[in-house]
Amino acid sequence: MSIGVGWVAAAALWVQLRSGWQLKLRWPPALAVLLFSWYVLAGLWTDDSGRWLDHLRIQLPLLLIPLAAAAGALPDRPHRHWPLAAFLLALTAVSSATLVHYLLNRPALDAAVLQSKPMPIISLTSDLSHIYYGVMAAAGSALALHYGLLQRGWSRAGLLGLAAFLGLCLHVFSIRTGLVALYGAWAVVGWRYLPLGQWGRLAAILAVLVLGPALAYVGSSSFRNRIANTGQDLQAWRSRGDLSHWSAARRFVVWEIALELGFSSPLAGIGPGDVHDALYYGHEKTRYQIAPEHRVVDPHNQYLSWWAGSGAAGLMLGLGILLSGLWPRNRPRSPAFWAVLPAILLGFCFESMAERQVGISFWMWAWALWGNWAPLPQADA
Repeated sequence: MSIGVGWVAAAALWVQLRSGWQLKLRWPPALAVLLFSWYVLAGLWTDDSGRWLDHLRIQLPLLLIPLAAAAGALPDRPHRHWPLAAFLLALTAVSSATLVHYLLNRPALDAAVLQSKPMPIISLTSDLSHIYYGVMAAAGSALALHYGLLQRGWSRAGLLGLAAFLGLCLHVFSIRTGLVALYGAWAVVGWRYLPLGQWGRLAAILAVLVLGPALAYVGSSSFRNRIANTGQDLQAWRSRGDLSHWSAARRFVVWEIALELGFSSPLAGIGPGDVHDALYYGHEKTRYQIAPEHRVVDPHNQYLSWWAGSGAAGLMLGLGILLSGLWPRNRPRSPAFWAVLPAILLGFCFESMAERQVGISFWMWAWALWGNWAPLPQADA
């Protein structure tokens, strides 16, 4: 369990000791507790108890951060800009270090991208993969864009510059999942907060969606190589040849296997602890050629992870948490919610983010700080 989650749990305990255990668990965080409880119950039909226990350890933020939010141990609205500032500062540091590393090793890294290799992310922890960084950077860029549109003077210029810098890094690092999340989040924030009419906002969003990739293709060799590699990936998948060294093609295969696993036990799933082995041996039943050492044992799609491991029940609980901030429509909510929501929704399409500690912690932290877990005043922090 991460240090941050442990700190939140300790803060919740301290608040409750001082307040006489006055816990107010509202329905959105209650869904997170129910999802964790469903994972616990899944132990009854899970064969691999070791992987099941490891899965419960990873999923602890589902339980502890919502309880901490209900206990009032998280920062209140006037102080939520400090976690945001720390988040953006950390993203800036990681992005800058990775960009310098890329510029110093550009030929080798460009060649690696052409061979389906990911861009190495330079951070203090080896646990931060390029995909997780990509989704976080997309959310950070959208948050900076949102708050930049609401500011004036130097604050506005600095925040919009940070949004552009994080977007530039995602293009240079050619992180496909991060780019999808970035453009989705930018589009939602732009549609809601650009000071233009309806057609003006639509034209601006379409211009960014077209010009952004076009400029990246012209100006970034790594981006061009990723586009070329993706095309080769798709061609290999259509040819049904040896897919052992093709990243996207192997994901398409594992998506098919995960979908079939869910249909084999649609209500409760096969059990989170059994997904790993089921995906590994499921490759033997497909029409694709993938060497055993290159088989993908992670669906790389959070919705399919819920579907295969926890069935319709787990999928509905997960979607309930994700979409809980959309209803009721007239309820006050943090505008930052609209920057985080599309980034996470789209990121979940291409990575099982909630199956690793860094991903589940980021998701729960974002919802607790900028989501819709408590009654919010109209004025945004």
